[in-house]
Amino acid sequence: MMEDKNKELDKLIRDNMEEERPSLGFSDKIMDQIYASETAKEKSLGTLLQKHIIETPSSDFTDKVMAQIQAQESSVFVYKPVISKNVWFTIVTFFGLVAVFSLLNLGGQEPQIDYLQEVISKFDYSISFKIPHELMSPIFALSLFALSLFLWIDYFIHNRYNHHKIKSL
Repeated sequence: MMEDKNKELDKLIRDNMEEERPSLGFSDKIMDQIYASETAKEKSLGTLLQKHIIETPSSDFTDKVMAQIQAQESSVFVYKPVISKNVWFTIVTFFGLVAVFSLLNLGGQEPQIDYLQEVISKFDYSISFKIPHELMSPIFALSLFALSLFLWIDYFIHNRYNHHKIKSL
């Protein structure tokens, strides 16, 4: 019984049901409402932007900024070495004198320069200036000379590299 009533109700609903169709100007009315809301939003945005006007830079703003950039670029970096040229000269001179002294005293022989021997003998009692035999060997003298030469070459290579690096800035 209940099923019969449900079937009758379903048939009644299907028979009375019509397909809904929008009116002819339905789409146009919806689009008009969208356009109206968009124009209202645009007007409110325009008034908001007019209240808060964006500041414009002065006419010579770009020139001022470019002048500052060029001033910073034109400032020259002056390279100041940690060890000055005078100190390098003193170091090279010292190693050169030690190398010359070592070369003149090959094989542990007596020094060939009498003046140097006299100066050393004057200080003999105040300080002990006896050079070990290993420091008098030709291998030590050549090693010391090679080390001095490499340090000297390294100094000039680094000086040249830093000089070109500064100019390229």
